[in-house]
Amino acid sequence: MKKQILKRVFPWLIAIGLFVWVWLQIPWGEVGEVFRSISLIGLTGLIVLDLIIVLIMSGRWWFVLRGLGVQINYLTASRYRLAATAVSYFTPGPQFGGEPLQVWVLTKYEGVTGETAVASVTIDKLMELIANFAILVFGVLVILQTQATTLQTNRLTLLLIVLLWSVPTALLFRMFHGHQPLSTGLSKLLKLLFNLISFRFKKTAVSMLKTVRSSEKRVHQLRQQAPKQLLFAWLMTCLNWLLWFAEFWLVYYLLGLLLNWNELFFSLTTARIAFLLPSPTGLGTFEASQYVAMTAIGQSVAIGLSATLLMRVRDTLLAGLGLWFARRLIGEN
Repeated sequence: MKKQILKRVFPWLIAIGLFVWVWLQIPWGEVGEVFRSISLIGLTGLIVLDLIIVLIMSGRWWFVLRGLGVQINYLTASRYRLAATAVSYFTPGPQFGGEPLQVWVLTKYEGVTGETAVASVTIDKLMELIANFAILVFGVLVILQTQATTLQTNRLTLLLIVLLWSVPTALLFRMFHGHQPLSTGLSKLLKLLFNLISFRFKKTAVSMLKTVRSSEKRVHQLRQQAPKQLLFAWLMTCLNWLLWFAEFWLVYYLLGLLLNWNELFFSLTTARIAFLLPSPTGLGTFEASQYVAMTAIGQSVAIGLSATLLMRVRDTLLAGLGLWFARRLIGEN
């Protein structure tokens, strides 16, 4: 029991410790001056852009669902997606945790079969990971070009990021072509553990294996029967990233810093890496990422930390709204 409690608490302790260290470095006088420079019109524009991003964020999943034959209201899908994103945001680790909620709301409120629900969430998440790591690869290349690092460090960093990108890419590619890598791997794992698990869990595991196998078949069907919807899903992913770039640039612009292309990629890449680390809500790691980024490009640390504060307020408000949606959805059960 004590070990389980320690495992749950430890990430929060590390995150809080890093968070406190970063915020002790803040020149609060400079931060106050930076925030006073924000215009009301600029802040309004940022809020509008964030609302657009929230709506566009669910576009990829919505098109995937339509390709799988699920007709669902776009705003309803956005509400489900925001609720799932909020759960992932507060889950320690690299932004996972809300996917079971997505599957559950589809089966509970939309009458979608478990196989189709799992397939839609799997495709949505794999496409998200492929895009995220692709941007990360490009961002790391920018960092390595603009910063003095050793050749060995360059190779190791690129190798790690490319490996991370290749995993979801290979999985989705194989499923699109009729293979079943997830159920095959799960089947082998269950065979290894078969004599170690209880009879009740064996039944659950076998049922889960059937669902995963059927879901992979649905992924293959999507590529064959609805390529147009799949294309639209990719386009929504690209649009989402373009809007994230625009929002990140706008945040710094409102704080008085005009980032060039390399500086924007550098700052955004360090922020994305921060959220891949096992810290709940990226607490501490996100603040440290912008502290490091601003130091590296020779800009004011006060601006970087002001940007993290502004984005923290945004993330907390949206995550809070998402959790409220999640609570209402679960409460209606």
